[in-house]
Amino acid sequence: MDISPTVESSPVAPGTDSDIEALINARHPASEARQLKQLLGACFRHQLMDGQLRPQDLYGALLCAWQRLQQHRAGTIGLAVFNTDPQQDAWHCDHSLIEILMDDQPFIAASCLSELARLGIRIHHQAYPALHLRRDSEGRLLELCESKVPGARTEALVRFEIDRQADPAALAEVRDALARVLEDVHCSVADWQAMLERVEEAARACETADDRDSETVDFLRWLADEHFLFVGYRYYDIGTDESGCYQLHYRDGSGLGCFRDPVSESKRLIRLDADQSELLRAPQRLVLTRSTTRSTVQQNRHLDYIGVKNLDGDGRLIGEWRFFGLYSSQAYDTPVSQIPLIRRHVRRLLESSGLSRDSHGYKALRHLLFNYPRDEMLQSGYEQLRETILGMLDCVERRRLGLFLRPDAHDRFIKVLMLVPRDQYNTQLRVAVQEILLAELGGHSAEFGVRLSEEPLALIEFCIHCRQARRVEYDRDRLYTLVLDAMESWPDKLQRALEQDLGEYRGNSLFGRFAGRLPLAYREATDLTTAVADLKQLAALKSDQQLATRLEPLALAAWACGCWAAAAT
Repeated sequence: MDISPTVESSPVAPGTDSDIEALINARHPASEARQLKQLLGACFRHQLMDGQLRPQDLYGALLCAWQRLQQHRAGTIGLAVFNTDPQQDAWHCDHSLIEILMDDQPFIAASCLSELARLGIRIHHQAYPALHLRRDSEGRLLELCESKVPGARTEALVRFEIDRQADPAALAEVRDALARVLEDVHCSVADWQAMLERVEEAARACETADDRDSETVDFLRWLADEHFLFVGYRYYDIGTDESGCYQLHYRDGSGLGCFRDPVSESKRLIRLDADQSELLRAPQRLVLTRSTTRSTVQQNRHLDYIGVKNLDGDGRLIGEWRFFGLYSSQAYDTPVSQIPLIRRHVRRLLESSGLSRDSHGYKALRHLLFNYPRDEMLQSGYEQLRETILGMLDCVERRRLGLFLRPDAHDRFIKVLMLVPRDQYNTQLRVAVQEILLAELGGHSAEFGVRLSEEPLALIEFCIHCRQARRVEYDRDRLYTLVLDAMESWPDKLQRALEQDLGEYRGNSLFGRFAGRLPLAYREATDLTTAVADLKQLAALKSDQQLATRLEPLALAAWACGCWAAAAT
């Protein structure tokens, strides 16, 4: 637990940035005051606009950050998670504080934000300026520079104000979690170039092979061109056991990024069963799926896994390059017609559709393809993709619920794409559907993504992690019915029940005539069968009839009496 510095106490009311600058000018030499005011603008410009904060508290926070800068060696990570003590420090912050000082590099802030979200901790203020600092050989601060000058290095000062953690053990837990994340960020960035070299090594091997596939080579080089965030890498030598199943032996020292040595015993030797070995014997050089390991860099989700098979001169499988990471935002922004591996599927689907380029159907198909999840398209075979896309096209044209499932070829998860009318989508529905999928598919965890646009249907993507995904048995019709039931409101279900009982014309006629007049209490207490019978009897009443009676079971009669009694009082 880090204790913030003590500052000279004086009663100061809430004020403006000029009040804080007055404190700085009064208590520091001109050169140091100039640097403090520069740090104030870089770290605390948002708090300067908050008239409720005391200048003394902002000054104390500023001085705390300034003292953090005084000592730092290149390549190290300075991390403090603490609470202020107004009695000791003479300044106060309602929240707990996190301060990080390290060499400036990508992914620091985003990775910390993701980890704090995983811990369920809210962030009340954040700042992460890149500062240009001159230091001596021992890492002592000489000057905070306004811009990059000869001899200065760039460091990141990251500062978060989070939900107050009163328990010292909770502060320690946050600190330990962030320390792991920052170490992973450092390792990933430090080994970035080495991982790119391994990608090029794999690409050259595929390029010079007898079974050369230009799309595979282009894809690997496309990944290296800022379309993939490389988090880790390992190389495995491949042999067989006495039964002919493959065994993967980790090559010592090959690990990079978050997958550096040491390696656990379970990852040092990986034994594949007969089904997994058969998958590895497939002629495709690439293995595209998701890892069972979650990322701590940039996003808190399962890592994308890209395996490249290594063959000897006789075409025997001898090893595998394994890359772990996340597709970048640039990858998701790239048109599918320009992404290797995907582009040939897109071209083939459009050409085989038989639709005129000027037709509504062709434009709808093209829109679906160009907005289809990129990673899902990469992991799907052509026939699977074609079946899903054409099913989605039917849903779009009819504006109805669609549910499409794809078990992972490597048994790790089941991908579910759901199309739902946009005006019926909400968080409550997403949570309900996720619970249905977990229960029906035997999942142990889930991830989701939501795509909302001006189109009438929203696309919700679920990844249900489960064991032996390809062997999971489920009833597609039952699953569809459960999701439809979760999606539809009581009036939606009533309309469907009326159509089934009376036909589309009469059912819609009765629905339009009476449904909007049914009170909430009636909807909550009446099942659909009874409601249909009630509406049919209402519709049968003649203008000269003043009263009609229908007998109901005693329980329902008692409920009706209770409602009237409550209304009367």
